[in-house]
Amino acid sequence: MTGKAIFWPIFWFVATLFVGVRPALSKPYLFVQNGDSGNVSVISIPEHQLVKVIPVGPHPDDVAGSPDGRTFFVNLGIVNGHSWGVPEAGEIVALSTATGKVRWRLSIPDGWPHHLSVAKDGRLFAPLYDRAHLDVIDTNSGKITGRLDGQWGMHGSKFSPDGKRLYVGSILTGSIYVLDIAKNEPVKILSFPAGVRPFTFTRDEKTLYAQLSGLHGFVVVDLDQARIVKTVKLPKLPPGTRLPKQFPYNVNHGLELSPDEKYLFAAGSIANYVAVYSHPDLKLLKIIPVGADANWITFSPDGRFAYVGCRGSNEVSVISVAELKEIKRVKTGGEGSARVRIIDVPEAIGAQ
Repeated sequence: MTGKAIFWPIFWFVATLFVGVRPALSKPYLFVQNGDSGNVSVISIPEHQLVKVIPVGPHPDDVAGSPDGRTFFVNLGIVNGHSWGVPEAGEIVALSTATGKVRWRLSIPDGWPHHLSVAKDGRLFAPLYDRAHLDVIDTNSGKITGRLDGQWGMHGSKFSPDGKRLYVGSILTGSIYVLDIAKNEPVKILSFPAGVRPFTFTRDEKTLYAQLSGLHGFVVVDLDQARIVKTVKLPKLPPGTRLPKQFPYNVNHGLELSPDEKYLFAAGSIANYVAVYSHPDLKLLKIIPVGADANWITFSPDGRFAYVGCRGSNEVSVISVAELKEIKRVKTGGEGSARVRIIDVPEAIGAQ
C-alpha cells in the first residue's frame, strides 16, 4: 500500500474523532420571569416551544444572563408581613442555564433589588428600589464587592454599548442617572415629569426613548441636550378604558429598538397591543394585537423576531419583524409572565 493510500484512512479517522468530541454550538433561548408563580420559563428559539419551567423563589422581578451563557440570575422580593405586600428586602439567585440548579444565593437584607444589568466583565449590578444605591456583585463568588451611588425608586437599568456607563431610571424621582461605573458618579441626569418606566436608546447614545407613569405614549430625549424634545402619543384607547389612578400609575410597560434600529416597538399594555414605529422618523406603521397586559419586549439576536411578555394571559407573543404580525403565542406554564430576556446557552437544555 502506498503512503498516500495509508494517509487518507488515518486522516478521516482523526477528523471523525475530533468531530465526535467537538463541543455543541450555543443556542439562544428566551427566559421568561413569572412574577406571580415564582419560576422562570425557558422557550427555545426559533422553534418557539416551551422547554422547561424552573422554580426560583417568591416574587421574581427579573432574569438576566451571564456573558458566557452558563448562568442566569433572578432577583426576588421578600415581603415581611406588611399588608400592602411590597417587598422591603430581597435575594439574588444564580442558576445553571443548562440544569436549573442553584449555583449560589445572595441575601439582600437592606433593600429590594430591581432590574438587573450584567457588565461585559461578568459583574452584576442590582439597583435597590428602596435605597439610593446599587449593589455590585461578583458573579463567581456571589458576594457584594462594591456599591454605586444612585437614587430612590430605581427600577430599570441598561448599559451603554461600550459598557462604561449604566443608565438607571427611577419610578419615584422621575429621572434617569447615567452613571460612570469606573468613577462611581453620574455623568448626566435626565429629568422627566413622571416616573420612568422602560426606556431604550440608540447605539450612538444620541437619542433616548422612555415610557412614563400615567402616559399612554413615550417621550423622546436628546441626550446631548439632556432634555425632552418630543412626546409621542400611542393610538387612542378604546372607549371606556380607564387609566390607573393609584401608584405606580403604570399604563404601558415595554419599549425597545430593533437590532438594526429601523423600528421602535412600544407596548400598549393597557390595550393589549404593540405599536410599531419607523425609526428615526417615528411614523406609526402597525398596531399588532398581542396577549393581555403586554409587557417587556426583546428581539432575537438576528432581528427576525420580537418577543412580548404578556403578564395578563401568561404567555409570550412572537412577532415576525419582516411581516410585522404576531405569528404565535407560547404559554409559559407560569403566572405573571412579564420580563423576557434572551440568553445564548452553550449547553443543551433538557426538557422538563
